[in-house]
Parts: sequence; C-alpha cells; structure tokens
Amino acid sequence: WCEMRSPSLFDATLITKCALHNNNNNVSNSGPFTQIARLKDDVTVLSGRHNAGLWSNISAYDNDANVKFAIKLVRPFNPCTISFDAGENYVTVKLGNASLQVNAPYVSEWSSFLRAYFASQMRESDAGIYPIEDCPIDDFREMLDVIYPTGKPIDVWNVERMLALADRFIMPMLTRQCELFLNDGHKHTMNEIHMLLLADKYNLFLTRTNVLEKLVSTSLLRSKIIKTEGYATLSYEMKRAVDARYVELDVQER
Repeated sequence: WCEMRSPSLFDATLITKCALHNNNNNVSNSGPFTQIARLKDDVTVLSGRHNAGLWSNISAYDNDANVKFAIKLVRPFNPCTISFDAGENYVTVKLGNASLQVNAPYVSEWSSFLRAYFASQMRESDAGIYPIEDCPIDDFREMLDVIYPTGKPIDVWNVERMLALADRFIMPMLTRQCELFLNDGHKHTMNEIHMLLLADKYNLFLTRTNVLEKLVSTSLLRSKIIKTEGYATLSYEMKRAVDARYVELDVQER
C-alpha cells in the first residue's frame, strides 16, 4: 500500500507504477495504473491495484528483494458538480433534418462553444432553434446521454466520437472522461500506437504519459510504436516525446 496527503481536499489523477528488484539486478515491473483518488490532510489514500500481475512470480526472487513504488500526480481532476435543471430552459438544436431538445444551461456548463452559441444574438435564436452543421444526430444524442445525469459510460464504441465532439465543442470535462477510460487497460484492448495517435490528435497529455511509461524497454518501444505504420503520421512534438522516452530507457539498459 502507499499513502499521500494533501493540505486541502481535492480529487487527483494519479499514475502508479511499481517494480520488484533483487540482488541480481532482475526487475519485474507492474503498471502504470491510472486512478482517481480524493486527497485530504487527515485521510490516507490506499492503492491496491498496482499489485496486479506483480506477485505471481515472486518466488523467482530471493528474500532480499525490494519493491519500489512511483506515484505521479499529473494534475487535479475536478468532477462535474453541475446541477441539472429539468424545467423549461430548453432550446432546439437542429442537426440536418432532425432536431433535439437540449437543456441549454446544463450543456453550456460543459461546452464553452455551445455556451457562446446559445447566448448569441443570431436570427435563429429568436425562435429558439440552433442549427449545427456536419454533426450526425446519433453522435450528438450519444454525447447528451454521456454528459446528462443519467451518465452513460464511455466505452470502446463511443470514445472516439466523444473525443471528436469534445474537441469541436470545447468540452474539457468530456475529454477528461474519455482520457480516464483510455488509461484503464482493463476496459479495452486498444494497442499502444492507436492510443498514442488519439493522444496526438486530441492533445491527451495523460494518455501520452501513460502509454510511454508502460513501455519499459527500447525493444518494446520500437515494436509497439516506432516500427508501426502509424508512427510516421505522429506530430513532431509527439515524436520528440517518443525519442525522449527511448533515450531514457536506453540509458537504463546500459
């Protein structure tokens, strides 16, 4: 177990890794795992998930083996505290030939773009109808299902669509939900280059960090990232991050 303390109450995103070492310099790694933990001055935060997969081969190590834990606080995570008003604060969003009723104040708290759009003095706003071009109604309805209090979960079927809409409509909290899903390897089987491409396209710093730190050798980094077809399409900044991780691992291996 491990503990962290904080002078104030807040929800934090943590990346946890652990490694088992013995006197022969053999190392078994586990993680990284991403989790949300509530930190407070007088509360101990425990984590057990980092034990997964590490202890099954412990007999291969001698009695002097030691365990090292590394915990990184990436950035504070602010959960949604928006109240849902089921009253008459609805507008009509027109998507192609179809329309949806949208709770404008609630959605505006999620989206800076839609907040400005609903507050604009456009001709359409006089009738309470707001057209949105080039957005499938099924995707927009899926987004509402995710952000409304019903809380439909992010999954492998909607995560990329939600990332695209979160990027288009400036919805950082929705991006955050998608990123937390991507970083939980128990919920999907996306490979590393796929996740890195998403991190590159939508500027997902936590996902980038998680993917690169999970690759614990230069051979893994080459096979999973550098030698894949998708590597050539990565941005210059992402390739620099990959190169930096490669140099870090190369130094460790020497």
